[in-house]
Amino acid sequence: QVRSWTRHVGACRWGRSARYVQMGRKGKEGLLATLYRWRLVLLAGLLIGLAALILVPLRAGRAAGKEGARVSSGSQQEAAMLSMLDASEEADEAAASSSKQKAPKGKALRCIKRHKSAGSRPGKPCLPPVNLDPYSSNTPWRAKLGERILAAATPQITEEDCGGVTLSPLASWCLRAMRRKEVLALSFGVEDRDKWSERLSNAFKLPTRLFDCTPASAGSLVMQGKAPNGTASCPEAEKRACYETPYQVYRTCLGPRKDPPSGGKSYKTLGAYLSGRGPLSAHIKLDIH
Repeated sequence: QVRSWTRHVGACRWGRSARYVQMGRKGKEGLLATLYRWRLVLLAGLLIGLAALILVPLRAGRAAGKEGARVSSGSQQEAAMLSMLDASEEADEAAASSSKQKAPKGKALRCIKRHKSAGSRPGKPCLPPVNLDPYSSNTPWRAKLGERILAAATPQITEEDCGGVTLSPLASWCLRAMRRKEVLALSFGVEDRDKWSERLSNAFKLPTRLFDCTPASAGSLVMQGKAPNGTASCPEAEKRACYETPYQVYRTCLGPRKDPPSGGKSYKTLGAYLSGRGPLSAHIKLDIH
């Protein structure tokens, strides 16, 4: 019985192996038939792959050549811009005041807050150091220009140099600079009321000209010419608009000339408004869109 059972198991195993071999042969024959049937498609795909391997590096090389030429041209332009900015900066430094405060070598001047007003304040602003650079790239001539703009907007004179200052929420006025004669104040953008021009009119006795062409200013008493104009004093200046020195109103827009006027509005350039005026002869406020 044991011998018979062993023969039976061996026969079963041999039969299964034979079937597996037969299935493998059929699978190989089926795969070959499939490859033969799709031979044209496979050949086309192979050719496309070879073409891509050849053309992509070629195009990349051409693009790199063009980019190199562009970078070379851009580098020349940046070098010219940097040269111009350096020359201008040297001229600014040569013309700087000899009384300018300087820090000892290797040390920075400490910034001391002297005014607690939330509005305009004289002197250099106390700004905390920037711990994180928000920019991902750095173009030298742009950085140089930005530094010059910051330097131009940072005051270097002190209150002592000015002989005192007059403060307002919008501006700080150096009293020594306000002694000039034949000076005019131009305010662009008034809407309902313009405290900047009121302060110049009342504190420094400057004639003012107000410009606004927007519908928002149509109901303004100032733009209608109904505010007190050229009065002896303005005791209620905090409550309502009032001008001790005469002001004039113009319903014109600041911008490139448009002929005929666009939308019923007339435009005039800033150069045209300042035409004929001498150096340091105008205070200008821009509050426009």
